[in-house]
Amino acid sequence: TWLHTTAAGNVVDDKDRDGTSEEKAYCITSTQQLLSFAKEVNQGYDFKDKHVRLDASLTLQPTAAGEAMMTWMGIGTEANPFRGTLHGGGRTVSRLNGAPLFGGLSTEARVEHLTLKDAESVAGRGLLAHSNDGAIVACRVQNGVALQGTGAVGSLVGTNTGKIVACS
Repeated sequence: TWLHTTAAGNVVDDKDRDGTSEEKAYCITSTQQLLSFAKEVNQGYDFKDKHVRLDASLTLQPTAAGEAMMTWMGIGTEANPFRGTLHGGGRTVSRLNGAPLFGGLSTEARVEHLTLKDAESVAGRGLLAHSNDGAIVACRVQNGVALQGTGAVGSLVGTNTGKIVACS
């Protein structure tokens, strides 16, 4: 996987990146790495004060008929949110299916310069995040989505108590 934990409990990657700055950010270049990142957050490593950078546009679902669909689990939850910074780099995540990209973003979280495009059916209140308490900057949703959430629902975020700046 893209991350492993040392005996001291520190999470490191194979390129000696420690996530302490944008220059030393953990880099995601494949769908498998995005899944590993989601798994790390969902298992309790919240990436507080860490930087993660998307270095490639990713398509999460096959485009050919008959290929198996993947159900996306989401990065974090409202109870166990992502607390770091995700630098999208102007890249795109396409064909999301299942949960929103993030289940929850904490007050420390920041997601920036990311496009979500051509989403499938999403069981949540927003495509980027089910709930946001942090900052979402220069992100956008393209080509609609069928949201399956109840209550407060929005194409980008369902429930927002954070900041959303320059998004569309």
